[in-house]
Amino acid sequence: MPELLSRGGKRARMTHVINVEIKDNHEDAALGGRVILQIAKLIEKAKDLESEIEDILEQVQSRNEHVILYTSMFY
Repeated sequence: MPELLSRGGKRARMTHVINVEIKDNHEDAALGGRVILQIAKLIEKAKDLESEIEDILEQVQSRNEHVILYTSMFY
């Protein structure tokens, strides 16, 4: 997030910051990649992302053991 904050955007646009915690090994990386793909597909299908994002992440979290962290930021 520091990189995002350093951009100094003047439009105050909202962005979604999603982190999927993945252990540094091949097996966990492959599983984590699938979790990220699930999130991306559901985001792509969303009609109103701002109102659906938390439900999307809760749905994915309930089916997977990877910890998903989320925040929204303005830059």
